[in-house]
Amino acid sequence: MPAGWSRQGVWRVVVVRYDAPVPAGVHPALDELGEPWPAETQVGVPEGMPVLVGPDLLVDGRLSRFFLTFAPSSLATARSYASTLATFFGFLDRRGQCWDSATGADLDAYRFWRLADPANPCRISAASFNRELAALGRLYRWVHARGMVAENPVRVRKAAVGEGRFADVPEGRVRGAKTSDVKWLTSRAFERWRDVGLCGYLTDGRRDRSWRGRNDTRNRAYVNGLWGTGLRSQEWASVLTSELPVTARHEPAPATTQPSCRRGWPRPGPVPTGFRRECWPRWRPMCTWSGGTPSTGRGTTARSAGCGACGW
Repeated sequence: MPAGWSRQGVWRVVVVRYDAPVPAGVHPALDELGEPWPAETQVGVPEGMPVLVGPDLLVDGRLSRFFLTFAPSSLATARSYASTLATFFGFLDRRGQCWDSATGADLDAYRFWRLADPANPCRISAASFNRELAALGRLYRWVHARGMVAENPVRVRKAAVGEGRFADVPEGRVRGAKTSDVKWLTSRAFERWRDVGLCGYLTDGRRDRSWRGRNDTRNRAYVNGLWGTGLRSQEWASVLTSELPVTARHEPAPATTQPSCRRGWPRPGPVPTGFRRECWPRWRPMCTWSGGTPSTGRGTTARSAGCGACGW
């Protein structure tokens, strides 16, 4: 058994990596199989997919089939779900219960343990438990619909979600949970964070001589794009420089994200003025903000030249 692994009710999350060698001695079945990656690729297992390994170091094929239902753009969500399932399955094992025979009473006990049990030093917030409940609900709906389990422990009720519309909501969901803590960020605050945190400037606009960053231009262009377009991080990362629009007067123009964006379909987003030059500095040397600070825009020479590094 590999060092650090335990059989005492601990489930592990392993992420598929085709560039990682398979160590010998992990399990006799793997030693007999040899290099398993050709077989994995034939059945369409994507790199980055999570795999749940039980306390006995075996993999339940039903759980792996469930993770195969996630789109490649949603593998981060799949890995988050896998961590939740590993925690729940470990809790069930300590109760002498298997995940495929869990009942509503088991889920109620898990809810108490996660939220209020004084014996649990790692209690979580109500919003975090609601997210865990969503992961459990998705798994058990999927396996129950295919006859893999006899009972779905996540009981649901009808709840109004709009005028004349109803949806199934888990009964164990905590009501009134704070789902987010939104703090508004002004343009000036964003520029201060970008210049000091990513570009190596002091709060007074002078260059920080102790700064050792190597990717200032890239990082600045990336966060400027996120700020200016409002796209998600994965959506913006899928846009190529050749897809950025060019207008005669460097006015904002729409760009389209690739199908790797969330939910698998492209959607348009506005691109700030002059961003293409900032994203591809070989087209035009970027200024060094000489004569002014980047956040206040007192570098009048650079602004008159229309450089995207000093203002959009």
